[in-house]
Amino acid sequence: MPTLDAMTEYATAITDPCALMHFSNREHGAPDGEMHYIVGKFLMADAPVPEGLDYWDMAGTTVGLGIVRGEFGDMIGQAMMLVHDKIVADGYAITYPENYFHAEVYVKENVPKECVVSKLGYLHACKRKEG
Repeated sequence: MPTLDAMTEYATAITDPCALMHFSNREHGAPDGEMHYIVGKFLMADAPVPEGLDYWDMAGTTVGLGIVRGEFGDMIGQAMMLVHDKIVADGYAITYPENYFHAEVYVKENVPKECVVSKLGYLHACKRKEG
């Protein structure tokens, strides 16, 4: 993370560390149900890739964001679905399976010295429902 933290000139609006989960399907050349899990940061497309690190280039999309507060152990199992359900209730569809991803964003301002996360952000690729 210190290497990525030093790349401030390539920062996006989301500067906190995150875990990105991307699910592929056969139409996009991956075995059905394959999941990619990347821990890192969101950076602009023209960011250099430091030696020893890898990247995943994400297509532009509408993203729904929800912030959940609570004890990490209590919320981690349910927070993603709470955000997912709220995005759907607000008239959006999650773009699954074509380009499905979600990201857990570990909000730094709320991480105490013991490294216990009490505030998570969840991002979901989505689009406005038709009709």
